[in-house]
Amino acid sequence: MKNFLKNIWDLFKQWFVRAESYVQNNISVAVTVTEKLKQFVDNPIGDMLVTVADDTFHTDIGEKIKSILPDILISLQAIDECKGLSQEDTLKCIAAKIKLLADDIKNTAYHNIATLLAVRLSDGKIDLSDAIAVVEYYYQTYTKKA
Repeated sequence: MKNFLKNIWDLFKQWFVRAESYVQNNISVAVTVTEKLKQFVDNPIGDMLVTVADDTFHTDIGEKIKSILPDILISLQAIDECKGLSQEDTLKCIAAKIKLLADDIKNTAYHNIATLLAVRLSDGKIDLSDAIAVVEYYYQTYTKKA
């Protein structure tokens, strides 16, 4: 079973290495934004969108993140307490609720956020099933090891 899983992982690696640059860039941005979101959830100081989509990213990408991320977070939340607030207050409310989740649920939420970001940043060039696999590969290979 271990060899079978290793072979699957190697296929993801080969696919990612050969993927076009827009795929690699979008996956990288999605995982980086999600990591910054984790940091904001742990230490919610300032404006979430400014913190998460800071000057690390090219202006166009940063603006796209600022327009996409609120929709993703708001669509993922099912928390009545966060509804009806201003956008920034809704995002802070959602961040506070994420912080209270059990670690395994929180990790799942972050994975979902990164996956949806990758799909939306790619303008439909990456589908959901590819994004799920490649986001996990990128996180395990480049982010978690760092």
